[in-house]
Amino acid sequence: KDSNQVGIIQMASKAAQKYPKEVTFQLIVARSQLQAGQLQPALASARKAMEADPKSLAAVQIAMAAFNGMNMPDSTVAEILLGETPP
Repeated sequence: KDSNQVGIIQMASKAAQKYPKEVTFQLIVARSQLQAGQLQPALASARKAMEADPKSLAAVQIAMAAFNGMNMPDSTVAEILLGETPP
């Protein structure tokens, strides 16, 4: 399963780089990273997805899950309301 997950992340990452405004690829990368336990990269990918589509509920949910996984629930609120991570 791990090698399959890595393959998915690699393929989706290439597509996301080629088509940075296509939110679907950004979400695939973010979701796969989250499932693989790669919380910081998942958060970064979710942010890219939010840049591509600011109304993406899926991107916000992935960001929330990543922050919660890092035991930073307060950051979730700041990210969503302010668009930034508090100091």
